[in-house]
Amino acid sequence: MIFQDVIFTIERILNILQGADIVISQNELEFAIKMLYETYQLPVQYIAADHSSFIQQPEQTEFNPMFPNSKAALTNLIEGVDTLQQPILKITDYMEYFLVINGGELLRNGFVVIGPTLVSDMPEGFLESLFLELQIPGNVRDAMQAYYGQMNWINLDKWNQISKLAAYVLFHKMIDKVELAEQPKLLSSLENSVEKNLHSRRLETDFHLNYRLEQQIWQCVRDGDRDRLTVVANTLQLAGFGLLSTKSHIRNLKNQAIISISLATRAAVDGGLYPEIAYTMSDTFILQVEDTNETNQIYVLMMRYLYNLTDRVHTNKEKSHSRTVSVCQNHIYDYIFERISVHTLAQLVRLHPVYLSQLFKKETGFSLNQYIQREKIREAQKMLIQSDLSATEISALLQFNDQSYFSSIFKKLTGLTPNQYRNNPQASPLK
Repeated sequence: MIFQDVIFTIERILNILQGADIVISQNELEFAIKMLYETYQLPVQYIAADHSSFIQQPEQTEFNPMFPNSKAALTNLIEGVDTLQQPILKITDYMEYFLVINGGELLRNGFVVIGPTLVSDMPEGFLESLFLELQIPGNVRDAMQAYYGQMNWINLDKWNQISKLAAYVLFHKMIDKVELAEQPKLLSSLENSVEKNLHSRRLETDFHLNYRLEQQIWQCVRDGDRDRLTVVANTLQLAGFGLLSTKSHIRNLKNQAIISISLATRAAVDGGLYPEIAYTMSDTFILQVEDTNETNQIYVLMMRYLYNLTDRVHTNKEKSHSRTVSVCQNHIYDYIFERISVHTLAQLVRLHPVYLSQLFKKETGFSLNQYIQREKIREAQKMLIQSDLSATEISALLQFNDQSYFSSIFKKLTGLTPNQYRNNPQASPLK
């Protein structure tokens, strides 16, 4: 076997010296991918055009959460890369750099992809703006934040080095520089307009909202400090946020309000508010902003959101618990329509079920089972008021064993049957 490898290597060297194109073997491909990864510490992946082969280094490679898996993300990247054996640097709509190489037959009819890295060192608030522009769903934003957080930024000189080494390792081919694919419209329009807008603003002294004032606002939300927010808000005007639309004044105001809502939402989550609560509030207020055509109402909605969010953070801080209990409460909130057991929660926080139950009751005054029941009944109260679902349907959605058991728990905690509560919701708050 060793003798055959030596013969194969000699033949390959002779072919290279003679200028022949050599199809890379599976072992050589795996070795090349590993070497490129270890040299630059960037993810390197190979995918055959027909998806029959897939290799990646490291083995656990993070992929863009907007795609269901690595292969789907790669398939999107390799579309339109027709030039053979030439590294192409692609910039995605998500502001990622990827080096894509179509090896054709020499790479066993497949592609090598290196990356991602960040397109630039992104300033604070850029991701929130990007998420709005690309309409990233609220429930994916945390995963996207984490995805961007693990990426580095490298300049074009570095990408040129990577391209040259990749071309030589894979094809024994020397290239001058990497080719840039056509930039996405979003990035091109951003780059073309930034300098123009800066020039205009400096001529007219029409500057953006003072940075320190902006940070004070988000800190008030983060701290749940309504009184301080009132003081800061007295100096706040939407007109100072910058021009975000040239098509209409009201579109500009809406864009400013939506970005403020998004940044405030992030501050509230940083302040300890459950992400799902914060993002749901954000979605609701953004829809209200979009539905109005009154300029004053846009400002009122934005300020109402800031106050509501700040109050929520304050309330959450007042009843603050240990991280273990908060994780359990957050899980119960997120999965209220599923069966939730003490054992499941204990596995989540890696504690013994008995110890977790004791800790939870000590901090909240309720056993875990009592708390789960209360939260399910609280959700049932909302559904009885806000929907036309029957008590039986609500009981099934909330995973109660049967409707009679649901009714008995409901009456125990509210003093009324579900139907009585629906007819007179003000008569009986949760006990």
